[in-house]
Amino acid sequence: MDIAIKAAKEVGADLLSPELYRNALEKGILARKEYRFKNFANARTIAEQARVLAERAEYESIRNGGKRDIMPQDPLAEPSYPSEPISTPSVDPAKAPAAPSINK
Repeated sequence: MDIAIKAAKEVGADLLSPELYRNALEKGILARKEYRFKNFANARTIAEQARVLAERAEYESIRNGGKRDIMPQDPLAEPSYPSEPISTPSVDPAKAPAAPSINK
C-alpha cells in the first residue's frame, strides 16, 4: 500500500488526479489505525482498497501527462560498474603466521 501511494506521488497524482490520491491516503491512514487496534482482517481489506486507489491514481496521472522523475532500475540490467575478478588474497609464506605445532 505505501509503495503504491509513493509511486502515485512520484508521477504527480496529488496534482493530476487529486481525488483518487486523497482517497488512497485516507484509506491508508484508516488501514494503519485498524492495524494498531489489532483488527488485522479489516486492516488488510482496507489496505488492499488503498493500494487499488493509489494504482488508479498513478494510472490516471500518467494518462494526464505525468512522468516519473527517476525511472526504476532494471534488476536484470548489466551493472554500471566494471566487474572485478574474484580471487583469493596472495600470502607471502615468509610473512604467514606459523601453524601451531602439536608435539606429544
